Amino acid sequence: MDCQAIGAGHKPHREEGFTLVEVIAATVIFVLISTSAMVLLVQALQIVRSNSDRVAAAAIARGIVEDLQDQGAEFLNPGLTTETVSQGGVSYTALIDAAWVSVDQEADPCTTTVDPTGLAFMRVTVAVSGGRLTGPQVIDALVPRRSEAVISDTGSVSVRVIDETGLGVPGVAVDLFDSVTGTTLPRFLTGLTGCLLIPQVPTGTGWSVAISKTGYVTPGPEQDTLGVHVASGANAPVSFVYAESGQIRLRSIDDSYPLIRSDALSLTLDPWNLLPDPPYDFPFVIGGLFPGSYQTWPGTCSDSGSRQTTVVVASGETSVARLEGNLIQIVAPPGTEVTLEHQPLREQTSCPDGVVPRYTLGVVDDSAILRANVPTGAWALKGITFDDTVLDDTVIDLTGLTVSPCSTGWDLGLTAAVDTAGSQLVTLANQLADDSNAGVVTQNYLVKAAREIPVAFERGPAADEITIQQSLGAVRARLTIGITAADRARIRGEANLVVGDPPVPFTSAPSCVEVTP
Repeated sequence: MDCQAIGAGHKPHREEGFTLVEVIAATVIFVLISTSAMVLLVQALQIVRSNSDRVAAAAIARGIVEDLQDQGAEFLNPGLTTETVSQGGVSYTALIDAAWVSVDQEADPCTTTVDPTGLAFMRVTVAVSGGRLTGPQVIDALVPRRSEAVISDTGSVSVRVIDETGLGVPGVAVDLFDSVTGTTLPRFLTGLTGCLLIPQVPTGTGWSVAISKTGYVTPGPEQDTLGVHVASGANAPVSFVYAESGQIRLRSIDDSYPLIRSDALSLTLDPWNLLPDPPYDFPFVIGGLFPGSYQTWPGTCSDSGSRQTTVVVASGETSVARLEGNLIQIVAPPGTEVTLEHQPLREQTSCPDGVVPRYTLGVVDDSAILRANVPTGAWALKGITFDDTVLDDTVIDLTGLTVSPCSTGWDLGLTAAVDTAGSQLVTLANQLADDSNAGVVTQNYLVKAAREIPVAFERGPAADEITIQQSLGAVRARLTIGITAADRARIRGEANLVVGDPPVPFTSAPSCVEVTP
C-alpha cells in the first residue's frame, strides 16, 4: 500500500501557539494592571497609616488637655511650651500655647484692657504633629483656676512681639527682671499670636523686659530691652518689633571689573555698623540685617555715592547687591603697577577723617589693560613700569553720568604707529598703481601695499576701503585707507584707538564721555 496515498487530498493539521508579539502584548498589559493595582494599594496603605497617626495625635492632644484641666491654670506656664510623646513607635511633638484670660474676654491680653485680678482661665491651644501627618491636630480648651488666691501688691505685664509686617512672632524668649531688687522671673515664650501675659508680678519701677530669639533682630540697636512700671492691680503693656534677619551678598555689577578689595563700602540703614572694614574678598555676605530697603555703593567720600544700588532684604532671605561705581579699562604697558589716588577737585568734596583714599589696583598683564570697578569721583592714575619708569599722572573725573565702562590710561604709541603705517601704505599703493595701471588705485592695490609693509588689515568697511590695525594685547589702533574720486589712495579720518572686547573707545580727556541728561 502506498503510504503517501493515504493522506492524499487532506491538509495536515498544525497545532498553533501564541506568537511572540502576543506574548509581549499580554506581558505589557499585565505589568500595567499590576502597577496600577500596586499604586492604589500603596496609596490605600498611606491613607490608613495617616488616619492612624491622626487618631493617635488627636488622642494625645485630648490627653494633654485633660491633664492640664486636672492640674489647674495656676500650674501652667504662660506662652509656648512643647512636649514629646511616643506612641506605637511614632514620635509626636505637642505645641502648647497657654494664655491667661478673664471671664467673657475674647481678645488676647495684648490687644485689650486686662484686669490682672480677674484672670480666671487659661485659654489653651494644643497642636500635635508628627508621623505621617500633613498638618497638626489642634484642640482648643479652657483650663480654670483651682485656687482663688491672688497675691497682693502684684500686677501683670503683657508682652507683644510683632514682625516688620505687623504679624505676631511666636516662640520669642521673654525675660523679666528687676534691676532694683535683683528679682528675676522664669523665662517664658510668646504664644502663637506673639502675645504673652505674665501675671502676679511684684510691683516696682525697676522692671525690664528683654526678648531674644536666634536669628531675629530689632530695627535698631538696644531695642530688645524695655523698662516697665508694674503697679498693683494693673497691667503694664509693652511691645517690640522683632523680625527674622536677612543678609546681603555684595559683588561687582560685572565680575570682569573687580571691586577694589581695600576700598571701604557704604551702606545706609545700618545702625548696627554690620558692614566690616576692608579688605574684602568679593563676593561676601553681610548678615543680621532687619528686613527693609538698603542702599549700598563703593567708596566713602562725599562724591562716591552717585551710583547707589538699592536692594530689598526680606526676612530669612539672602539678597544680592551688585555694586556699581565706574567700570574702567586702564591702558598701560604690560608690567606696569597702577595705583589710584582720590582727587578732591571740588571744594565741597570730603572724605572720612580727611584721609585721601589711595589704592593699589594691580599690575597690568600682557593684555595691556587693567580692569576695575572704581567709586565715582575724581581720580589720579599713577603708574610705574617694570623698569621703574614713572609714568605721568592721568587724572580722570568719573561722575554718576559717565558712560560705564570707559577706557583711559597712557598712550602706548599705537596711534602714531598706525598713522605711520597708513602714510607708508598710501605712498606704496599710489606707486603700484602708477607702475601698472596708469595711476588708477583699486582696493586690490591697497591690499597689496598692506601686505608689503606689512600691517594687519581687513577689507572694508566700504568697497573701496581697507582698515589697517596696530595692536598691543587687547588695545588696538585702527585707521581706514580709501580711494579718492581721482582714483588715488588717501587716509580717511583719524586713527581710532579701542580697548578690550567688546571694544570701548579710548579717551585721553579728563573724563570719560558723559551721558546726556
